[in-house]
Amino acid sequence: MTTTTLLPEAASAGTTGTTGAAVDRAPRVWTAAATSGAIAAAATTLAAAIVDAFGADVAVGGEQIPLSGFAMLTAIGAVLGLGIAKIAQRTSRPRRTFVATTVILTAASIVPDLVADTTWGIRLFLAATHVLAAVIIVPTVAGRLAD
Repeated sequence: MTTTTLLPEAASAGTTGTTGAAVDRAPRVWTAAATSGAIAAAATTLAAAIVDAFGADVAVGGEQIPLSGFAMLTAIGAVLGLGIAKIAQRTSRPRRTFVATTVILTAASIVPDLVADTTWGIRLFLAATHVLAAVIIVPTVAGRLAD
């Protein structure tokens, strides 16, 4: 009787054992996106709360940005990231495609912040929240993609 031992790396990659059943211990892409999205939403909201606590007026065009707005837009970004990841899974290099696409889109998402009707300090803070969210979400989701 022959037995096959799977190394943890092989098991997490979704390889099959002697029974032929797929072993998938790595979290799915959607789980990674949801978890990292929630953490990123909390992080951007906390950052905004801290800036607000120090008396900075986080407003664009005279309109105050509510704290919930940071959480909501970060969650939307995570959902968009999930969509990009699912599309990237259909390419020959999913991880590379996902990372390249999300880096370009994160950079593009900063442009409106840099021209917003507010102070330069708030502009830079808003841009930093995009980077903060991306630093949390992109590597987590990318780690679940093959390459």
